[in-house]
Amino acid sequence: MKLSILTTCYNQRYEIEKLIQSILKQNIPFEYEILIGDDGSTDGSVEYLRELEERYPNLIKVYYNKPSKEKLLTIHSKAARASDNRYRLFREMFKHKSEYFTLIDGDDYYTDEKCLEEGVKFLDINKDITGICYTHNVLIENEHQIILRTLEKNEYNKKHNIINNKYYQLKSWHHVASFIFRSEDKEKLINILGENHLVDDGNITLMMLDYRDKENKKSKIYYNKDKIIFNYIVHNKGIWTQSSEIEKMMLTTGSYSKKIFQHGGGGNSTESSRKL
Repeated sequence: MKLSILTTCYNQRYEIEKLIQSILKQNIPFEYEILIGDDGSTDGSVEYLRELEERYPNLIKVYYNKPSKEKLLTIHSKAARASDNRYRLFREMFKHKSEYFTLIDGDDYYTDEKCLEEGVKFLDINKDITGICYTHNVLIENEHQIILRTLEKNEYNKKHNIINNKYYQLKSWHHVASFIFRSEDKEKLINILGENHLVDDGNITLMMLDYRDKENKKSKIYYNKDKIIFNYIVHNKGIWTQSSEIEKMMLTTGSYSKKIFQHGGGGNSTESSRKL
């Protein structure tokens, strides 16, 4: 398997359809798969996803979770469920021995029909590069209007084409869907994910920026700052927007414990802790 595209969704019937269509429109001349984690949707998403599996049995695989029995999910339990969902998709991806992977939320979608093909070709040629990063548009839902803006290019962006850990944390934030990562040394990666306890957007990216391969070579992420590949949807339904300032600080520390979350176990949420 050349590329795994991981996505999660919850009650995003029409959003996930838009995402899937944006993937199917891609010019992808190699073997790839779409792994979807649904968190017990009740809006018709499950029926739609089952139809997709029947229509594309060799391309799309969906992992379904039962709706939570908790009447009121806390921010922490939602974050833990989201982590469980992504972790399961990673484990499935590694079973399929995919060379590369990317993640995109169920309510976002690609706007460039060649980005996945070009990204994989770049990594095929540049063996010393761990991943490639692009930029993206941000669609801000403000009641009934959507504001379109592109991520600003700061002075660092203009001078450098390699993203490192310091740059990512201090200079600019890139949504995880901006990246296509190499997935070599899978056993080490899955162990890091398991130990991390919170498999969220930021932690996945930081993990890959800090990653060292079997030869102890530090990862290098190439930044193609001039190519916009997808639309990132900002709304008020996600974990991040519903969090207090203290909860946001806890969600971004990177030192999580599932005991802190106190979730019911085995559940999955599809909202990203970065999803606004």
